[in-house]
Amino acid sequence: MSITGGKERIRHYLTQHHPNFSPPKDLNAFIADLHAAKTEHYCELLAQGGIPLRTGVKRLLNEARTQGVRLRSPPPPRSPTLRFF
Repeated sequence: MSITGGKERIRHYLTQHHPNFSPPKDLNAFIADLHAAKTEHYCELLAQGGIPLRTGVKRLLNEARTQGVRLRSPPPPRSPTLRFF
């Protein structure tokens, strides 16, 4: 990905693909709200099993557990999506 960060990608998409988009008065708040709604929807799908793991990830996690490797998530995530792993 050439554009990192969800909010940055939303801003890029709006400017590059919708040049006639009439931004609201507070574009930053609009993008933050849109990103939050997208993240909430994604987390719901993830929690319901609607988003499969990439090929090999489940096997890798199971093998690591079998071998006694301690699995740990990063420090408290900025993104709620990391809570599911």
